[in-house]
Amino acid sequence: MKVLIDSTVLVAVCVQKHREHEAAIDWFAKAASRNLSLYAATHSLSQTYSVLTRAPFKPRIPPKLAFKMINRNFRRRLNWIQLTEKDYFAITKGMAEKDLRGGLIYDGLILAAAEKKGCEAVVTSNVRDFRRLVTALDLEIEITSL
Repeated sequence: MKVLIDSTVLVAVCVQKHREHEAAIDWFAKAASRNLSLYAATHSLSQTYSVLTRAPFKPRIPPKLAFKMINRNFRRRLNWIQLTEKDYFAITKGMAEKDLRGGLIYDGLILAAAEKKGCEAVVTSNVRDFRRLVTALDLEIEITSL
């Protein structure tokens, strides 16, 4: 089974005191012990870095440490999905046609990546927005809560 994890999961893996840290770590354990392949959109690298370096974690996470965490935890443990210019225009067009606005585009990009690689599920802390998008865009992807 192919499962895409979004940046909310990546952040939770990196931050030990995060309320969803254990649940996020469990997805990596599941992947190791089952026939489960974990994917992430390359776009999620930027989102994860942004959150790690700006969120009010105590102690604060400096940029170099944020990169180290991302590199060590995910570089070789995930299958990375890259979107092309064509993919970006297609998802933007789909969002516009459905009158979907603002930051939902970023979740739309994650769904486009999942669909591109045939992922059957997306794991996220942002279930509400993702389910809304799956319905609006008429996608066949299960949205699973972290």
